[in-house]
Amino acid sequence: MNQDTLADEVTGRITRMALQISSDLLSPEQSDMKLAYQNLLQAFPAGMDVQLFADSASAVDVNRWVAGLNLSCCPAVTARPDGEVTNTPSWIRDAFLRGERSGRRTYVKCVISAGRGDQANWISAIDGTPVVKVPDTYLDGGDSLVGPDFRLVGKTALYRTGNEIGGYLCKPAVALARLKALDTRPLTVVGYFPQSIRDKSSWIKFELQRRMQESRGSAPLAAGIPPTLPISLAMMRALIATITDLLLNRLTQSWLHTDQVVAVTGRREAGTKGTLLVAEIMPTGNGGQSEGPMADCLRALSEYLRGSGYKVINNPTRYKNAPLAYNNTIVQTGPDIVWLPQFSTNGEFADTDAANRKIWCDLGFEVRPVDGWMAFHQSSGAIRCATNVLERQ
Repeated sequence: MNQDTLADEVTGRITRMALQISSDLLSPEQSDMKLAYQNLLQAFPAGMDVQLFADSASAVDVNRWVAGLNLSCCPAVTARPDGEVTNTPSWIRDAFLRGERSGRRTYVKCVISAGRGDQANWISAIDGTPVVKVPDTYLDGGDSLVGPDFRLVGKTALYRTGNEIGGYLCKPAVALARLKALDTRPLTVVGYFPQSIRDKSSWIKFELQRRMQESRGSAPLAAGIPPTLPISLAMMRALIATITDLLLNRLTQSWLHTDQVVAVTGRREAGTKGTLLVAEIMPTGNGGQSEGPMADCLRALSEYLRGSGYKVINNPTRYKNAPLAYNNTIVQTGPDIVWLPQFSTNGEFADTDAANRKIWCDLGFEVRPVDGWMAFHQSSGAIRCATNVLERQ
């Protein structure tokens, strides 16, 4: 019988990585985004192969750009049919998980939103790695964090596995079993309990707004709430769901993906499952009405994870429509290195950049700061989202 497992986030030296470069990244209007990718590529060491995917129309330009960066890593640009990379809206991390079946590497492609691309197939065409399709499970790579001997999966993945896949709708216990079937490690579903929220009135307003935005922007895969509901009915449903979650104290996720606010360190203290970094918002007073409720949600998340057996180190972040994604990291051991996104522009956020570098340094890691990632803050991601680790040694 085949035994499926998933690769963990930290163990081993990274030897092969994948990124995708959209054609518009090279345009003058996107110079800040191009600089962020340049900084990331220049932070990768010798001995790391980096597979870059580009549209065929821009592959020559991408090759020329990469050749001028004087990189230590070994880049290789692969052309895809015109527009395929640029028109793929998802981060490459979300498109597939790296797994193993009976001792052989696999690329695990769960059913995710209709807008996701075929990056796993692109890479498989190069290296021959089998693509394992999992049609009954909804799991973005950003909502899947794997430690050496534990797994974290966002509550959103559990909900969508049970409620948004046509032909596979199921009860929560069945959805949980599907997520567990991807790997043998003990699984923790990540979120927070609404009853742990201190300011419940502000939280209700915050959640109602968030759920309304989500309903307008989502494209359901199966029978469910149509995306074009009248706003009054959609608001009523969102309000009922929010109040019900509060009264029943249902586990809740108020961020897009878990890897925006939680990082696996690979460290472990006796008596704990492992050490996690969990974002803590440092209030600025200019973060808007959502800053306080989101800070409350993250405090409740820390409480939940501690109660689940993890050691939690709170790392500072700022709020600018969403928490700055300092925990969207790339981590390896042997040697112990963390690639850490930085968000300072003109000195703003320099203090939290430095504080996060110190936390990882205190954990015993060589810190490689990667500047410029405020350019992608509105895209809800940073360097983990932009990459997918293919091989470690």
